[in-house]
Amino acid sequence: MLTYDITLEVDYPTNVFRGHVDITGLGATGPIELDSVGLAIESVQIAGRPVPFELDREAHKLVLPEGNPRSEPVSVSFSGRAGEGIQTGFFVSRLGSLKALTTQLEPESCRRLIPCLDRPDRKASFRLRVTTQPDLIVISNMPADSHTIPDGRKQWTFAPTPPMATYLLYLGIGPFEETIDDQGPIRVVVAGPAGMRAQAERTARIAREVLRGFTDYFDVPYPLPKLHLVAFSDFWAGMENWGAISGSEDQYLLDETASPSGLEFAEQVIAHEIAHQWFGDLVTLRTWDDLWLNEAFATFAVPLVQERARLRRDPWIAFVMLTQRGDREDSLWSTHPVKPDSYEAAEIMANADAVTYLKGARLIRMIQAFLGRDEFRDGISEYLRDHECGNARSEDLWVALEEESRQPISKVMRTWVERSGHPCITVRQVGPDVELTQRRFTFVPGSRSEPAWPIPLTVEQAGSRESFIFDSERLTLPNRDASVLRLDPGRTGFFHVLWAPELRARAIEQLGSLPSVDRWAFVHDAYGFLLSGDYSLEEYLAVLRAATPATDRLTVEEVARSLDFLHPVLYDVPRFQEVARGFCRAQTARLTERSSPGEPEGWDVVRDWVFWMGARLDDEYARSLAPRFDTIDREPPSVRQAIATAFARGGGSDAVDRLLARARGDDSDAASQACLALGEIADPVRLVDAFDKALPSVRMAPLYSCLIPSGAANPVARSSLWAWLSRNLRELERRAQGSPMLAVCAERSLPFVGIGRIEDVARYFERETFAEGLPGIQRGLELLHANERLRASVLARPVS
Repeated sequence: MLTYDITLEVDYPTNVFRGHVDITGLGATGPIELDSVGLAIESVQIAGRPVPFELDREAHKLVLPEGNPRSEPVSVSFSGRAGEGIQTGFFVSRLGSLKALTTQLEPESCRRLIPCLDRPDRKASFRLRVTTQPDLIVISNMPADSHTIPDGRKQWTFAPTPPMATYLLYLGIGPFEETIDDQGPIRVVVAGPAGMRAQAERTARIAREVLRGFTDYFDVPYPLPKLHLVAFSDFWAGMENWGAISGSEDQYLLDETASPSGLEFAEQVIAHEIAHQWFGDLVTLRTWDDLWLNEAFATFAVPLVQERARLRRDPWIAFVMLTQRGDREDSLWSTHPVKPDSYEAAEIMANADAVTYLKGARLIRMIQAFLGRDEFRDGISEYLRDHECGNARSEDLWVALEEESRQPISKVMRTWVERSGHPCITVRQVGPDVELTQRRFTFVPGSRSEPAWPIPLTVEQAGSRESFIFDSERLTLPNRDASVLRLDPGRTGFFHVLWAPELRARAIEQLGSLPSVDRWAFVHDAYGFLLSGDYSLEEYLAVLRAATPATDRLTVEEVARSLDFLHPVLYDVPRFQEVARGFCRAQTARLTERSSPGEPEGWDVVRDWVFWMGARLDDEYARSLAPRFDTIDREPPSVRQAIATAFARGGGSDAVDRLLARARGDDSDAASQACLALGEIADPVRLVDAFDKALPSVRMAPLYSCLIPSGAANPVARSSLWAWLSRNLRELERRAQGSPMLAVCAERSLPFVGIGRIEDVARYFERETFAEGLPGIQRGLELLHANERLRASVLARPVS
């Protein structure tokens, strides 16, 4: 077995480290190539004798020309410096106002910490010793013993890890406050800035219940003796390092006063990263083209464990809302397969997107529904046991599920994960029969001819159900009545359903009588059909009116989320704005600002969305909220985003300064709210000034995912904001290195900031290239085309 015995001396004040690694199990008759980036290699020995080495800096390789035919121990001495202003490799982060050092090694940045074979299929055991300043805590994957050495520094010695991929190695150094939960067989530790123990205790309780739930579901024990959750003040995402999950404060250190949406998301992240401890860490992808297998399953597993551990009453509702964005990205020609033919590691972060995570999760949910829960669970458990501490491919999971279910899973899933896009099923009444046809669904028309998808489909009429694989372009269901037919009841399939024009009015009339998830599916489809041109604006508004009295979370939140995307496009279309305001007014009146006893789960999240959209769409409502900014921290959490937004829209002389102060503060939830609100500043000059001040001082995640997209969606500031973006994209690229944040920012901003200047935006990106942001840029430009097409269609068709 490959092993790394690593000794690091880290000078925390200067960020400099010196290291020595002994590698065993590394043998080859020809030259040996180790991955190494940004490290100064001082010496190399084999079995204690110095050997020559070469540095191929272009290929990022440390080459030992003589090889190691007898597989003797290889020793490398090296030095390096923790990076600043980036979030990959070994880098400088923050714990409140204090500094911390941490790692983010996925997909191939272990080579920035130690010379190694940096591939997921070269699993190894790691033994780590770290010496640093005595007043700091050091965290890694395994438990540690520590002692003070003669020079006054402290040395931490960590137990050897089980075999694991290099990208899962973790090292964190800083003045952490640790909260320890020993109330079970596995020690749970939450580490973060000082003064947040109550929040850490809440996270530890959730993590323990999630661990128990997954251990029960997988029927495979958690394989390590402890689990850390390490929270930083400036980190862009959660990372599933085995035994030492890292992430941000707004994932691991929220309390009950945070926004409902933030609390729900944080609980999802905790469960997602703990799912990886089995699905990704214990069993690891063999090559990066199976990234989806890690991420989609972990996303799907969130409601699975919430249900099993009784953390939520109906977590699949939140799963539907979380994953609905997957088919929006997959409705573009610039989408990609869930499992591509191949991935370069450099492409991983930019493609860690809604297709990989959310479409993939929906496909797994589709297969679970098709197989049945018991057969699916048995197949998953068998897969984990068969590949424990090893590597696997998508095909290995399909085989395990086939063996348990005796269903042709490989044939069906191969098509779904290896093809880009998804289908739309059109329903027509043809005499006494119902005719189904399928085609690829896209927002922007295209002429590409594609074969049919194998769609696991259930149809129901008069209480009678039939399930089958719909794998042809056309299918006739004899003696069926489309007006009472339910297609895919419960909507677990990944496709759209389009009722023919002659059936559509009746289908809209029946919307209120449908079960909640089917009503959600109809409303969700209607938004897509408006963008694709299959619905007119009048037909969409008819759906919106029919949904206005809805009292279920799925429908109400779906409408509010759709208005978030449509309002910036149709901001100057009175008939759209009137119906959208009517929806928000009806729902804000019905919801009230505080939850009531016995209220269904998740309604506080709906309040977040409805009140926020109300503040953006309704001037009268915004004026009523704006004065409450002075008391925002004492207001109900679900109305704070709306209050901040209303305050920004009022545009008082101090609005920018007060919101910027909040955006820079230590409260991560409040910072994100302030960033979303700042984008609503009505004065373009003040807004650009706010962006200039925010760029160097606001944390990366709220800057890229909240502030810039919010400003881009502001119709009065688009010209100024596009000029600002084109000046600052290089700096945004530099700060986002090694993360998907530039792609996220581009995808969320370009569809709106480019309205009215599509040719200028397109020419800019013909001249300027941004490798890590390219997938998001492509998606953003295509969504911009779809939005411009919608505007042209609506503005060319005035109301009669």
